[in-house]
Amino acid sequence: MSLLIGGVAVIAGAGVGAQEVDFTKLSIDQLLHIKIVSVSKKPETLLDSAAAVYVMTGEDVARSGADSLGAALRMVPGMQAAQIDNANMAIAARGFNDVSSNKLLVLIDGRSVYSPLFSGVVWSSHEFILQDLDRIEAIRGPGATLWGSNAVNGVVNITSRSATETTGTLLSASYGDWLRHVVSVRHGWMLNDVTGARVYAQSSRRGPALDLMGDEVDRDRRNELVGFRVDREGSGGASVTVQGDWRRRTGDNDATLYSIFPPYVSRIAFKSDNYDANLLARYRAPWGSDGEVSVQIYYNYLRNERADMLEVRHVGDFDGQVLKRFGERHEVVAGVGVRVDRDELTAGSAFVFTPPRMTSRQMSVFVQDEIALLPERAVLTVGAKLEDGDRFDTELQPNLRLLLRPARDHSIWFSAARAARTPSRGERTARLIPMVVPPNPMSPLPTQVVIDTDPEYNSEHLTALEAGWRWSAGSRLSFDVALFHNRYSDLRSVEPIGTSVAFTPVPHVQFLSRSGNGLRGDTFGGEVLVNWQPISPWRLQATFSALDYDLELAPGGADVGSLQAIPGSSPSSQFGLRSFLRIREGVTFDCFLLHVGRLEAYDVPAYTGLDARLGWEPRPGVELSLVGRHLLDDAHPEFPPTFLGGEIRQVARNFSVQVELRF
Repeated sequence: MSLLIGGVAVIAGAGVGAQEVDFTKLSIDQLLHIKIVSVSKKPETLLDSAAAVYVMTGEDVARSGADSLGAALRMVPGMQAAQIDNANMAIAARGFNDVSSNKLLVLIDGRSVYSPLFSGVVWSSHEFILQDLDRIEAIRGPGATLWGSNAVNGVVNITSRSATETTGTLLSASYGDWLRHVVSVRHGWMLNDVTGARVYAQSSRRGPALDLMGDEVDRDRRNELVGFRVDREGSGGASVTVQGDWRRRTGDNDATLYSIFPPYVSRIAFKSDNYDANLLARYRAPWGSDGEVSVQIYYNYLRNERADMLEVRHVGDFDGQVLKRFGERHEVVAGVGVRVDRDELTAGSAFVFTPPRMTSRQMSVFVQDEIALLPERAVLTVGAKLEDGDRFDTELQPNLRLLLRPARDHSIWFSAARAARTPSRGERTARLIPMVVPPNPMSPLPTQVVIDTDPEYNSEHLTALEAGWRWSAGSRLSFDVALFHNRYSDLRSVEPIGTSVAFTPVPHVQFLSRSGNGLRGDTFGGEVLVNWQPISPWRLQATFSALDYDLELAPGGADVGSLQAIPGSSPSSQFGLRSFLRIREGVTFDCFLLHVGRLEAYDVPAYTGLDARLGWEPRPGVELSLVGRHLLDDAHPEFPPTFLGGEIRQVARNFSVQVELRF
C-alpha cells in the first residue's frame, strides 16, 4: 500500500548524501549505480533492478523546466502523459490511458494518492514544491507484490528530501502566460544536531486554456499549499519522520447537466472548491546487524465539490515492514497493511450512489525473498501479496524475477507477475446518467442513457511477462531495453441491457446498460533508453516506446464502445530526445523533444513538442531561468476530457521566467 523505506540517493561505494550530489555532473556509469528503493523496497542500484525502472532526480526535473509532477512524467519511456486542459492530465504506463487511469499506482512520500471513488489520480490536486523533490522512481510493469492492488501497469514513487537536507530559506517566483504565477516559500532549520524541520507554502495560478477555435476557456485555476516536515536521524541508525500538508484547489469550470425535463441539456458555469489534508508519521530502525524494521501510519481528509456533486472522504492507513538477511543467500522483506476508508457522497444529476455513506476496509500481507543463486552473478526473487477487502474478493498477487549479471557492466532480467485492479466505489455502487437525448423525429420522448453498476463487479487481472537488458559501455554510453507481454482478463466493459419506457416522473425512454467484466486481451511492446555523453558538459538521452493491443470480447461478454476506445486511447509509439548542456559554470541550456503518435479513438492527431530551459546562476544562491514549452506550434490538443464528456482543449505555446533565491 505505501512506501516504508525512504530512499536516499547515494552513489554506490561513495557514501555521498543526496544534498551533496549534482547528478547532472555524474558519468553515465555513475548514474547506473544510483540507489533506488521502489523495485524491491530496499536500496539497490539500477543495474541490480529486475524491472523496467526510470529515475529522475530533483535536479533532473528542475533542469527539464517541468512545472508539475505530471509534466515531469512526459520524460519517462513507456509513460503516456497528456495535457487535458490548463490543469488536468491523463497519465498511464503501457496503455489504457484515460482521465482516470486506473492501472497506475502513485505514491507521494509513501502516501497513496490513488482515488478509491473512480480509480486513478487527479493530478491537478497534487501540487508540489519541486525544489524539495528528491526523486521520482517510475516503474513500468506490475508492482503489486510489494505495493498492492492497482499497481498493474506501473508504480510512480515520488519522494521529497529530508528536512535535514533543506536547511535555510528558499524564495521562488515564476511568471508566465500559461502558468500565470507560482510563488514558493520554504524555511528549514536544525532543531538540534540530529533533528531537522522545515515549513513551506506555495500559491499558483494557471492561465486559461484554448478551445479548438483558439478562444480562451477554463480561467482562474488556483492552488494553495502549506505544510511541514520534521526528520530525526538517531545515532543508532533509527529515524523518525513526521510530515503533513494542506492543499486547496479552486477553479472556474463549466459542465453539461442532463435532465428528462426541458430543456434536457444545459451548460452551467461553476467554481470547484477542493480540499486535501494529510498527516504522516514513519519510524525506521535497525534490527540487529542484518535487518531493519519500519512502521508508517497516515491519515488523509478529502473534500471535493464539483458542480452538483460533493465527496467527503476520510482515509486511515497503517503499514509495518521488516527486512532481514538470513545467511549469505537470503534477504527477506515482509509486511502487513490495514486501510480504512469512509466516505459521504452527495448525488448529482449524473450520479446516484447507493448507499451515500460507506466504510470500506482492506487488509494485506506480503513476503518476498531475494535469493543469491550465484553471488553477484544471479539473483532469484520470489514473492507474493495477499489482499482482502470489502469491495473485492481475496486477491493473491505473486511475483517471480531473475537477475543475471554476466559482467560488472551488464545485467539481464526476466519477470513474471500477476496483478489485480480492484473495483472502485463508483464501479460497484453508482448509477451513472451520462446523457439525455431530447425528443426528436426518431423518438417523441426524451431518451435517458443509464449505466448501472454491478455490486458483483470483479477485479481486473493481469499476467505479465517482461525481459530487459542494461549495458554500461564505459563512462559515456549506456543502453536500457525492456520488452513486455501483458495478458488481461476481466477488463471493464459496458454491457447493454435493453430499452424500456418509464412513466415517472414524466414519460421517457431509458437505454439501460451496466458495468461488466466482458473484455480480455493482450498488449505487447517495449521501451529503449540510450544515454550518451559525448563530452563532459553535454549529455544526450534518447527514448523510444512502442505499444500494440489485441483485445476481444470474453466468452459471453458484451460491450458498447470500450473495445474500440481502449486501443486508440494511447499512442502506438513515442520518441523523446533530451539534451543537458552546461555551457559554462553556472549557465545551463536544456531541451526536450517529444513526438507522440496519433490517438485513433479520439481523432487527436500526432504532435511533436519542444521544451527548452536556459538557467543562469550569477552568484551562489541566486538562479534565473527562462522556460519555453510547446515551441513548435501555436497550439495543439493532446487528450479529451473523457469523464462525462466535454469539449477538447488545446495546449498553447507558452513561456515563463523564474527567480530563485536561497540563503
